[in-house]
Amino acid sequence: MDNQFTHVPFYTDVRWMSCHKVLKTFYLLRQEIITFLEMKGGNADEMKDESWLPDLAFAVDITAQLNYLNLKLQGKNKLITQLYDDVKYFITKLRLWKSQVSNEKLIYFPTCKELKK
Repeated sequence: MDNQFTHVPFYTDVRWMSCHKVLKTFYLLRQEIITFLEMKGGNADEMKDESWLPDLAFAVDITAQLNYLNLKLQGKNKLITQLYDDVKYFITKLRLWKSQVSNEKLIYFPTCKELKK
């Protein structure tokens, strides 16, 4: 099938940070995946159910944020106080995001925002 992807990332337990890339690619290719499953005689009923798409979009966005935090916590010469501040800041952002999502303000969730349109 023609699409924008030259390769599809492969998720492994060793490289858990690839989870975001796999979810994002799956989200973007979901129509092609449905077509493929139908061509092969597989059941794509669950993927056609639009009620799970917001959860998938949220998973894409939140794994991006978790990857960002993980990268921030890596590296040499980091003080424990810096790491602690990064984690506390992330917890504060989670509270902010919770209130924003409940008010449908999806500034930090671009995939959810795109889906809502």
